[in-house]
Amino acid sequence: AVLEKAYPGLSAAIVAAVRPHLLGYTRRVRELYRPRMIAVIAGHLTVAEAREVAAFYRSPVGRKLLGGVVRNTDGKNAMAVAIKDKAVTGEALTADSRSAVQRAMAGLTGDDFAEIGRQARAHPALLKLNSLAAALRPVRLEMENSPLIPAEEAAIQQAIETAVTDHLAKAVREPASEPARDTAK
Repeated sequence: AVLEKAYPGLSAAIVAAVRPHLLGYTRRVRELYRPRMIAVIAGHLTVAEAREVAAFYRSPVGRKLLGGVVRNTDGKNAMAVAIKDKAVTGEALTADSRSAVQRAMAGLTGDDFAEIGRQARAHPALLKLNSLAAALRPVRLEMENSPLIPAEEAAIQQAIETAVTDHLAKAVREPASEPARDTAK
């Protein structure tokens, strides 16, 4: 905070420098855990049921619900725990998920709820989604707590150092303008 005040834009420069490395980490971890998540899904849904669920999420009300969940997912609980305790908890993931679903559902109309009810009666596989989410939670928890590998840590550290050095060098070359002094004394 002190450096940001003295050198405005420093935080943004660091975030911009680190973002590509964090995206790479995210891709690596996602690919590592994807087969395990698929196995859990396959253990809970048949191929026909998975198609029913996919068809629901392609329907207008399914897209509206899923879009609302995506828009309302903020990860605040998981981030707060990670910053404080260093390990994301199942409770934090559940709280984040519950919050996102509740806010998404608040954006649905009575007609939307009626359509979801019709879809659930026509496609009972939708009723398995809560138990599927519970079964996926341990894998998701492990994924959320997957550490950076040493090369990722080193790349992030280097990106931060470079961003700080470059930003401070730019600040020295372009000093902030000082208020004009009254020379008429």
